[in-house]
Amino acid sequence: MNAAVTIMQAINWKERSFEDWLRQFGVWCDYYPENKRMIVKSTPDRKLTQEQREWLIAEYMIDGEKISRVHRKTKSCLIDDNEARAVQKLWLDMRETESEVLQGWLQLVWSHYVEGKSLRQISEESNYPLISVRQDIKCGLSHISGRNPHLRFDLMA
Repeated sequence: MNAAVTIMQAINWKERSFEDWLRQFGVWCDYYPENKRMIVKSTPDRKLTQEQREWLIAEYMIDGEKISRVHRKTKSCLIDDNEARAVQKLWLDMRETESEVLQGWLQLVWSHYVEGKSLRQISEESNYPLISVRQDIKCGLSHISGRNPHLRFDLMA
């Protein structure tokens, strides 16, 4: 009897680096704002940033009108819905940790790759030195790499 193939197994993770998967996931979220709302809502409340809370509240207050706050340059979406859902599942699985330090690292990875913020923007918003932001993002990617050896990373190249 053949075992059912899960969405995580069906994706060719070697097709692009994990950083590129996250960038494409961010583009996918920008193209479909309702998906971004679902993803932000699925993150536990204590892990939402102030900006995410404000965005989520604004989404509910405008009664379905769309907010167009795309920070990145217009890019074409190169992943389909199944690939995006696989990235989302992988990300949500990684976020299930009690470590506040690790949560901070992962939040910086999310801000930089998915939300498309520059290191300088993140540094100014978080009041951390630029070098600390860069190092914390590398630590977050290293942690992800250790938990997911099947992924390819630009960091490790």
